[in-house]
Amino acid sequence: MREIRTEGVILKSRNLGENDKIVTIFTPSFGKIEAKARGGRKLLSHFTGHLELLSICDFALYKSTREIFTITQCRTIKTFKKIKKDLNLINQAIEITELINLNTALEHPIQGMFEILKNTLGRLEQNPNETEKIVVDYVIKLLNMLGFLPHENITKKEIREIMEKHLNLPHMSFSTRKTFCTCSILSRILSN
Repeated sequence: MREIRTEGVILKSRNLGENDKIVTIFTPSFGKIEAKARGGRKLLSHFTGHLELLSICDFALYKSTREIFTITQCRTIKTFKKIKKDLNLINQAIEITELINLNTALEHPIQGMFEILKNTLGRLEQNPNETEKIVVDYVIKLLNMLGFLPHENITKKEIREIMEKHLNLPHMSFSTRKTFCTCSILSRILSN
């Protein structure tokens, strides 16, 4: 058994049985990992309120040789409350995290990618009127980290072509009484 402490951004979670959760976390040292939160669905769980989507947390984990990581402790560092209160910002943040989730392998660290994700979420929260620039900057950095960026002076058209060819892209849509939103970085930002 191996015990570790790491910071991480929660990319997604899903239920496992009646009481447990499987949480996908992006970490600086291990890249994307999946971890089981035993009892994570119980109302009185010590994980309640900590395992929220997009939150940055400090995790204590252990891993046996044949299982996924297990979360033993979790402390929330940042929740990005302003992002979670704004429908457009949360769409941007979910797309950003989904791009990492869809295009990185489990337990395959990419040096510097965690900091880029963390800084991008922070920039979205601090500058909600600059979302297009922030997301385009993030996509360029992601393409560079994944080895798909051919040169620095890249156009939006070239970015779109590279993304269509090399990346798995999130496509989500939903509606409320006040708004209809189709979330696709390609169609919304890079189409002009």
